[in-house]
Amino acid sequence: MIHLLVKAGCSRGYVGEVIHAVLKSAGITAVGNISRTTVSRIITEGYYAAQIQLAHEMQNAESMTFSADGTCHRNVNYNACHINLKAESYESNNGADGKCHVTCFFGIHSALDATSEQAMKDWDKCLGNIVDIYNCSPFGKRTGNFQCTVDILLKLCGMHSDHCKKEKKDA
Repeated sequence: MIHLLVKAGCSRGYVGEVIHAVLKSAGITAVGNISRTTVSRIITEGYYAAQIQLAHEMQNAESMTFSADGTCHRNVNYNACHINLKAESYESNNGADGKCHVTCFFGIHSALDATSEQAMKDWDKCLGNIVDIYNCSPFGKRTGNFQCTVDILLKLCGMHSDHCKKEKKDA
């Protein structure tokens, strides 16, 4: 609920008050308060949980494709990155093997320039961060499946792009 409220534009300082008001309107009395600091920590923990889940899904995928596109705004280059793979479904009605095709958002990152070489450095940095978070997590240590960026790249079987020559060069 906290992630949803912040995503909807609620100030972190008012998240606790909004939760209390909503619960009160439903006849439920909430105990305790959620501070602005707690809201920030919960959002940060959600980021790390998402990175661990993404690394786990990439590790268990048979293959995957990457997708990226860039633009420039006020002389700052931005790249949006996605990954497409077949991952474990968390719903009970998705096929016999329990997997479905998903697109995972890697984020929008600013780049130093719009060259293919910089894009490759950014992909390497992004994948390296995900692998590092996974390997340092208790889940990664418990499963014993330590990853490296090369393990992910071995499963890469394609890259989506538009008409841009830079994106084709990236692939």
